[in-house]
Amino acid sequence: MPFSRPSSSTQTVRVLVVGDDAVGKSALVESLVSGVFSEAPVHPTMFNSWTHPMVVDTRPVTLSIWEPSTRLPHDLTRKAYQGKDVVMFCHDVDRPDTLQNVYEKWMPQVFDVLPDTPFALVGCKNDEQADKCSDLSTDSDGAKGKSVLPTHIRAKNAHMALSCSAKAASSVRKVFEVVVRLNAQRHSRRRSA
Repeated sequence: MPFSRPSSSTQTVRVLVVGDDAVGKSALVESLVSGVFSEAPVHPTMFNSWTHPMVVDTRPVTLSIWEPSTRLPHDLTRKAYQGKDVVMFCHDVDRPDTLQNVYEKWMPQVFDVLPDTPFALVGCKNDEQADKCSDLSTDSDGAKGKSVLPTHIRAKNAHMALSCSAKAASSVRKVFEVVVRLNAQRHSRRRSA
């Protein structure tokens, strides 16, 4: 889909994508943006960024997606996190240590800068565990509620845990639709408060 200039009614949703190296973050975003899957690892020097127009629930949005390098110095990491609307914490469903790092490393780092930002926990590479992808999801969207998250994480703005496969192009768009909806829910809660 060619990129077109967003109209004035198009909302921009700034998405931060974080997680360990080689969990499938870049492949997930590239699969959405270009429709192409590459097995070649991508290691951003500073950060990767993409824009992608979508229509979600009949509303046009432009995703502004940011994936900072895992090797950025702390002060630059904090700057890269600032101003984002939604966070995607990514892990490899075949590597439990990457999920543990989400809880122990990535969430504390991000919540220090973005304490009230909604987020989705995204299990990438579920193509490698096709028979186990129900661990994260119980419906055809690959989405499940907060119940898969530890109690201390549920108390924050955790809204969704999802699994997807960039390689199989499975649930990729659904992940980003959920992210857009999380942002919309956040704005509707603010308006009603």
